[in-house]
Amino acid sequence: MEYLNSSLPIRIRHASYMPPVNMPHSHIDHEIYYFHSGKCNFIIGSQFYALEPGDLILMNGLTWHSANINPAYGYERTIVHFNPDYLHSWIPRAFFINILQPFSCIKHYRFSLKGQMREEFEAILQKLERMQHAADPIEKHRFHVSLLDFFLLLYELCDLPDSVSSPVLSTKENNVQQVMAYLDRHYAMDLHLDDLGKHLHLDRHHLSKVFKEVTGMTVFHYLTHLRINHAKVKLSLDPTLTITDVSYQTGFKHHAHFSRVFKQLVGCSPDQFRKSKLSS
Repeated sequence: MEYLNSSLPIRIRHASYMPPVNMPHSHIDHEIYYFHSGKCNFIIGSQFYALEPGDLILMNGLTWHSANINPAYGYERTIVHFNPDYLHSWIPRAFFINILQPFSCIKHYRFSLKGQMREEFEAILQKLERMQHAADPIEKHRFHVSLLDFFLLLYELCDLPDSVSSPVLSTKENNVQQVMAYLDRHYAMDLHLDDLGKHLHLDRHHLSKVFKEVTGMTVFHYLTHLRINHAKVKLSLDPTLTITDVSYQTGFKHHAHFSRVFKQLVGCSPDQFRKSKLSS
């Protein structure tokens, strides 16, 4: 699980190659994910999407997410990470709307861009990627103007009626969606595969096979990442909770086991993670 905390306030990265396995992760900066081509099952929170070219996802970075990419197909995407405090520091005060509102809570939006809207959006992305490293002061100002136009376009998308896409899932994908939703509601409980299968009226062996096929993870690998991500959110948002409180509230029976798994997936101890948040 990645803990992203780059010193760059805006990062626009286009990739047209097969990346390493993308495990569930979250980060401080907010994210805009645009899918150009390929075949990808995208998991965000407890929601599952079978992406189509032209799909756009806006998310608060603390919402955990991962992309399970089919290697038999070409893969192309553009990701924008940005620090909201940085944007707030220079956005014109004359605005009567908060153009960062879509990112202000731990949720996400998914859109399917078509036709002229898709062409316009891809052109803006290419322009921003080209301009982001400009050294000339005038070019830097032009970059900020283009960036402002970009976020106004995103705000407009979120404000349009019926613009947010609803996923159309196969039976297999719908079963996985049910499993993820159930785990998201009950991650703090002592969960067993037999109980999960009985509750969802699915054979445990079929459930395990389908979940791994669609997500690239086992059910309990997913559950472990889910618990650690909830722990990160609790450590970030509630300084009054002790590390032991957080471990019990996220489904770990023993503090030592929680700390060991947290460090393995995040790269630092829960206490170090909290201190880094307080100092940022």
